Amino acid sequence: MYAAAGNTATFFLLFQPWLTASGPDGKARANAFGRIDATTSYLTLWSQSPPPTARITGTWAIFASAAIIITLCAVVVNIRLRTEALSRLTTISTVTTAVFVLLALVYIDSKGPELKATLGRSRDLGGHIGSIMGWAIGNSSPPIPGLRQTAYSSATLTPWAIVASMTSLGSAVAAVTQWIRRPTTDPIYLPWRISISRTACRGKPEAD
Repeated sequence: MYAAAGNTATFFLLFQPWLTASGPDGKARANAFGRIDATTSYLTLWSQSPPPTARITGTWAIFASAAIIITLCAVVVNIRLRTEALSRLTTISTVTTAVFVLLALVYIDSKGPELKATLGRSRDLGGHIGSIMGWAIGNSSPPIPGLRQTAYSSATLTPWAIVASMTSLGSAVAAVTQWIRRPTTDPIYLPWRISISRTACRGKPEAD
């Protein structure tokens, strides 16, 4: 049951923002499935070479979701049947979920620079015009050397990503521990059959 509860929490955490980034052109965040939500000032709208859009796929999150569904189905059926095969399936699928979640975490983290670059400036004429218009409106500062200090930050993982990883790992540890310490319900068979024969005494004993 601990594995089912942990995997359910992990499934909902996959839809939360896992990666955030900010830049001169706005802010962006992405979840484990690769969905990107961003705010932008369109500083590079007239640029001939705008920054490339980040390409983030949700392959590992999809695999993790499939493993979570298998785990939940196995737990529900095993409540009724109580079989060794379903217990083993629950343990394997829970461990597999943790592996996929960790792979998703590593993959999303590797896409940080790409998501950060999406929010950058363009150095051509259209990009400079956009920066000047943003400065005139008050949405950005022009890239003029020595004009003002600007804070820069790289893309970072969110607490949702860390919590999802810890939850999946905790569920895997709980499932393995529960499977190892499970009570033995299999019948015990003797390696050979012991037969007892009873010999009846025929006749009466002789008198002294």
